[in-house]
Amino acid sequence: VQFVWRLLDGEHGRTVISPAHPKPSFTANRHDPWYSSRCDTRVTTGIPIANNSFDKDIMDFSSLPFLFLFLPGFLIIFLPAKKTVHLALVSIANIVFLLWGQVAAFWWLSAIVVTTYAIGRTVALYKDKNSNYRMWTWITILFNVGLLSFHKLNTAYGTYLLPKTGLSEEWVSSIGSVVVPLGLSYVTFQSISYIVDVARGTTPAELDFIKLAAYLLFFPKIISGPLMRYRSFLEQINDLDVSIHEVAQGIRRLLTGFVKRILIANQLGLVVNAAFGLPSANFEPRIAWLVIFAYTLQVYFDF
Repeated sequence: VQFVWRLLDGEHGRTVISPAHPKPSFTANRHDPWYSSRCDTRVTTGIPIANNSFDKDIMDFSSLPFLFLFLPGFLIIFLPAKKTVHLALVSIANIVFLLWGQVAAFWWLSAIVVTTYAIGRTVALYKDKNSNYRMWTWITILFNVGLLSFHKLNTAYGTYLLPKTGLSEEWVSSIGSVVVPLGLSYVTFQSISYIVDVARGTTPAELDFIKLAAYLLFFPKIISGPLMRYRSFLEQINDLDVSIHEVAQGIRRLLTGFVKRILIANQLGLVVNAAFGLPSANFEPRIAWLVIFAYTLQVYFDF
């Protein structure tokens, strides 16, 4: 474990590129505020961050805390437990995952969950009365898209745009330091999907708050997805009797993805970041195409 840690986190460093550091640095400080506050944004200034999953303060599926602490601990508690408490254990794991990864994200995403639950019930109520339920549907869409757009634009352009708004330095500093919540993109789109399905009548409004919260904050999906409809999730959450064969199959898939990310995606990211971070794109055409191809493979194997 120590060898892997030194290999992936220490001796080889990482490439981090930010508005304040336009040139690539292979010895970036992992506690830098810009770096640590943007762990949810894979591409912020157009340049991906390589090896960000190995920051000790970030819970990621390829991080050592997740692989050797969180996941084994969850399975040890979950598998022998009674089926009646499985949903509660999944919900607790979701909360621990968020609090471990980013405390601020827990409050932001909790607000989205509460809002989604309330508006889902409201949409179903107005739909039964043949009233103006579409208005509430659009309120949810605009709320989620607005929240996501604010964080993404603030991350990418806040440093340049906020000082031009005429706000005081205190306000500019406060808004500019807002952290992008971990998993914000996933949760907002899941919320929109659920409300739209309720409005269309393809999914009934969920009365159990715990089930809806488990759907929106499901830790195996919250970082990288993929998105799924609530109806499909509900069918699985109602039958959480997992067999040993399914556990073994899941571990095999996890290891396969781990190898793809660490041995392929992250290593390609070092090359791509160094190339994209040059002051001027002074490449021969064949080198430029090689970098583009490497970036394509990096994104593919990372997801």
